[in-house]
Amino acid sequence: MNLINLQNKAKQDPKSYKEEVELQYQHFLSNFEIFLLKPTEESQEFIELISFLSHVAPFYKQMLLNFPKYLIQLLNEHLHHLSNELRKGIAQSLFILQNRDFISEIELIPIYFRLFLCQDKILRKYVFLHLIQTAKKIHQMFPNSQRERNLKKQFYLAIQENEFLIQEKALALLIEIYEKRFWSDDKTVNVIANTCFMENNKLLVAALNFFLKNKNQEEDEKDDPMTQYEESMEAFQDRLKSMKNTKKTKHKKKLLKKLRNKLSHQHTIVEEENGEETKSNQEPNFSALERIYDPQGFCEKLFTKLRGSNELFDVKVMMMNMISRLIGIHKLVMVNFYTFILRYVQPYQQYATTFLAIIIQAIHERIPPENVEPILKTILNNFISEKSSTLALTIGLNTIREIILRCPLVMTEEIVQDLVEYKKHKDKGVSMATRGVIAALRQVSSQLLSKKYRGRFTQPSKQKIFGEQILHIINENENENEDENQNENENENENENDIEFDENGNENGNENDIEFDEDENENENGNDIEFDENENIDESENKNQNKNQNKNQNKNQNKNQNKNQNKNQNKNQNKNQNKNQIEESDSDLNQDDDDEMEIKTEIQPDYLVGPRFTRRTKEEKLESMKQGREGRGKYGSRLHSERTTNERKKKNKPFRLTRFRKKVKKRRTRMKGRKKTKNI
Repeated sequence: MNLINLQNKAKQDPKSYKEEVELQYQHFLSNFEIFLLKPTEESQEFIELISFLSHVAPFYKQMLLNFPKYLIQLLNEHLHHLSNELRKGIAQSLFILQNRDFISEIELIPIYFRLFLCQDKILRKYVFLHLIQTAKKIHQMFPNSQRERNLKKQFYLAIQENEFLIQEKALALLIEIYEKRFWSDDKTVNVIANTCFMENNKLLVAALNFFLKNKNQEEDEKDDPMTQYEESMEAFQDRLKSMKNTKKTKHKKKLLKKLRNKLSHQHTIVEEENGEETKSNQEPNFSALERIYDPQGFCEKLFTKLRGSNELFDVKVMMMNMISRLIGIHKLVMVNFYTFILRYVQPYQQYATTFLAIIIQAIHERIPPENVEPILKTILNNFISEKSSTLALTIGLNTIREIILRCPLVMTEEIVQDLVEYKKHKDKGVSMATRGVIAALRQVSSQLLSKKYRGRFTQPSKQKIFGEQILHIINENENENEDENQNENENENENENDIEFDENGNENGNENDIEFDEDENENENGNDIEFDENENIDESENKNQNKNQNKNQNKNQNKNQNKNQNKNQNKNQNKNQNKNQIEESDSDLNQDDDDEMEIKTEIQPDYLVGPRFTRRTKEEKLESMKQGREGRGKYGSRLHSERTTNERKKKNKPFRLTRFRKKVKKRRTRMKGRKKTKNI
């Protein structure tokens, strides 16, 4: 009997096939002893036996209790001597046994990390994905349990091993699991942070990339399953449109089936990720830099390593960026860092904008202004001068704007007077940057500005003393007053609604009363006519004529009243629109005064350069054209809804203009010939 058939039957009825499975197990033990003598030889039978026993093992636990030990022994003793197929088969069988709870994952994880040392790329990728799936499974089934803690310990111990490859893979696994928010705790973040001080350079770069997240947004958007699903949906719709008016072939039908299968697969992935996001969003999402236990000590260690390091210049820039982020988030004080970074603040530097962004991130309220003054002087001397270019001027002014928001005590009236003069510069970027500086000064300390630049409706902002903080204290009496005001406003709104209802009711009532009186008068007149038929006929006719005239006059009066009301309403609407336009124009003039500028923790180098004109591509121009056409009628003549052609226009021409053409003459001769034949 074939092993595959035996496997299926043993799963269905394990008692009846117990003897045959036992024979296969003894056959495996004999082959195992032979294989230990010659581990380099390949044997397909041995691989098939391993896969068969791994599938059947959960049904025969007592018989195959020692089966996984033999597989672990092979990997521990002869890992590098085994063939790729056999090594892959053993790993797959261990995965199956682990998934069916035949053996615990804590015993197998050290072996999985040793498999990363093999020169088999497919196996390493397979093991990496399996470890992520085990972490996900245990987190979903047993969250915050002892089993999950033991699994984390195995990952933490793998980083401390002597093998560099195992350290790199363990760090990559922890970063991947943290980004998927399976293990989003403080301990994992600090284990990743401690890898910055190891000897291996790759670990440092990976940890810094994790904290700084230097991945491009375009790459993230490409990897996003939602974007992939939308792109494939557009391709599917385009293919359907193209196949409407063409011949349907087998090849086209196959392509449609492939696209449909791809769409269904991507749709399931998107639904799974949305379900995971809803569960993960219940937990608070703090950044990794906020979870470090001792940020001051970590910054000092990293700064000492930066001073004596022989790393590449890009790695040094990443280390500086890491230190500046920590200083800005935790509001640390490191005076030596500012003097160290000043040597790189030059306009000819390749990473000039990045160094300026690093300086801005490291400045906050708790730093004394004496330490920030040399930074401001170097920026003024190197970037803001008559010899500097327009791009250097915009970068320098934007950096000073961010420094003013963070540490306004550095600025003086002389410096402000010099900076404000650049508002009339020819370059638009420079003038916009100076306006930003003026807006920041209005927000923080408007006393340094002259009256011309303070604004019309801005209140003078008092300059804070060093170390001063404003506390917002709320009293209970204030809350009670606010509640009373809210109740009063609600009562006023209710009264207004009642008044409108009463007015409508009275108007309807008056109309009904008028109609009722008219009916009564008519009935009375009718009775008079019945009693006095011969006496007052002329009088009754005159009365009826007067009534009809009165009715027509009332109708005309009501129409005129409605017209006048509509005119007055339109006039009032136009007046209100004009007032709103004037108010909007006033608000636009003083928009910088009303909107408070935010202090960003993360600043990118492009933010300091400001908006620059870049020539658009053809696709971007077409997209802008399509956006402008939305909500607009079709382009064409208003008279003719359908399109016309020259042939249609010829049909509408008079016969006198077309009778001398060749086509018309031929038609006329044919018609004459037909008439002659009919007469014959």
